[in-house]
Amino acid sequence: MQEKKHVVVIGAGAFGTALALSTLKANQNVTLYARRPELVDELNLKRLNDRYLPDIPLPKELTITNDLSVLKTADVVLLATPAQHTDHVIDDLKPWLKVSTPLVICAKGIHRVEKSLLSGIARRRVANPVAVLSGPSFADELALSAPTAVMLACQEIDVAESIAKQLRHSVLRCYVSQDIIGVQAAGACKNVIAIASGIVDGLGMGCNTRAALLSRGLAEMMRLGVALGGETETFLGLAGVGDLFLTATSSKSRNYSFGLQLGQGESMDEILGRRHSVTEGVATTAAVYDIAQELAVYAPLTQAIYRVLHEKESIRSVITDILSRQSEREF
Repeated sequence: MQEKKHVVVIGAGAFGTALALSTLKANQNVTLYARRPELVDELNLKRLNDRYLPDIPLPKELTITNDLSVLKTADVVLLATPAQHTDHVIDDLKPWLKVSTPLVICAKGIHRVEKSLLSGIARRRVANPVAVLSGPSFADELALSAPTAVMLACQEIDVAESIAKQLRHSVLRCYVSQDIIGVQAAGACKNVIAIASGIVDGLGMGCNTRAALLSRGLAEMMRLGVALGGETETFLGLAGVGDLFLTATSSKSRNYSFGLQLGQGESMDEILGRRHSVTEGVATTAAVYDIAQELAVYAPLTQAIYRVLHEKESIRSVITDILSRQSEREF
């Protein structure tokens, strides 16, 4: 039996809480960090995360705290905070981190202000090994032990293998990759396509349309990812097509459901105003759009969603424009 490691999960939202519960099943010592003292008090008192992951008990073995000094003894840190907060969160963690402790980024997005993958945000701030965790994994199903497979990517493959060994258990398959760029690009870009998929379904455009959208969306994700330095095959695996199909077809997906409600006529402000959790695809759409422009990557779906969300064009006019374009060749 392998020695227990101390795994610290930063962020007590739905996915952070689910990761903490899953890692307990891997027989590790787990600490869940939440920034707000009142949330920590509530979680410790109720042993439930009613706001983000309701009805799933938090075992007494799970330590919950808002004291960053726990990082001093951490063997691995899982960063499960919103993508756009990555810079500030790492700045907060930095004074407490041992330089040898791997930092695993679990958010799926691209930083809008710095126009950067999240691994780049981390590497500009700390000297720690940086990895990313991605793949098709709804928080509630992960917490409830539904069989799940994810991808753990790090340029240092031995680091990826070591972390994967600490996280995997009987119902969590954890594969490894060195393509940290491709895994992140796939995880971020699929959120944009998921919003588009939701819009299509909200408009009642049918299964043919959604199938065409997802196929062309995957091709767009690959073009963007390869332009950033990722590997084509990554987009055909868990982090790419696997996560795309999950996120772009289920009402559990915050990005798909956001698009669905947009397609049904609700405004962006109305939808986001009543949500507790972050819809990563909104900010990521702008970041992906900017990067596609800079790299001269053909990304018509990203451009369309950018026009709807950030230029406030009507969905119908954007769709009419897309449908008016015709190319004789798929590739």
